Amino acid sequence: MVMRKCNDCGREAHSTEDLKLFTESKTGLHGRMNLCKPCHNIRSTQYNQANKEKLRKYRQDNKEKRQEYNRKHRQDNIEYLQEYDRKRINFKGKNVRLSENPRTNICSFCGKTEEENRRQQSMHHDVYHDDDPLKDTWELCNSCHGIIGRQLQLNPNYPNIKYSHPYSTGVTRILNKANTLTVIENRSACEVLCRAWEKRLE
Repeated sequence: MVMRKCNDCGREAHSTEDLKLFTESKTGLHGRMNLCKPCHNIRSTQYNQANKEKLRKYRQDNKEKRQEYNRKHRQDNIEYLQEYDRKRINFKGKNVRLSENPRTNICSFCGKTEEENRRQQSMHHDVYHDDDPLKDTWELCNSCHGIIGRQLQLNPNYPNIKYSHPYSTGVTRILNKANTLTVIENRSACEVLCRAWEKRLE
């Protein structure tokens, strides 16, 4: 039995799982519109492009009202929105939402927890896989993620780190060009980071 059918592309929903591909609607049959999500996105994009001036004026005229609505909405749904954010990762510069939270809230390099990091941990990609956004990923705190990101810009083959960050690791100018330890403010953190990175290169 066809539960929903997209008016634009003809996609059909034959099960509750298929219905997840259709846009939600409080008044629609089975809680969905007769429009799949990809087609709904296309329509929204086309409308926004055709009505730029109208939308710009509306945002300006209702700026305070929209700010108040957004503030109240976040307060009323804080737990849901926090859980929603935890299921998202950055993949090739875009936010990708997963079915479950992929984080353990512990940095894979230095062991810092999310509470110590004071914000959600990052998911670092060694290699991007379009078929699996979580493949070859490491969960890192801000400090370790920043160090690795800058190191990759300098040399993708070895952690020739010359970077100072005010948080967690306290590491400054870890290695010189000859890969020799030079200035270390926190030797234990430095060694943990370098050993972990060397294992990734084996």
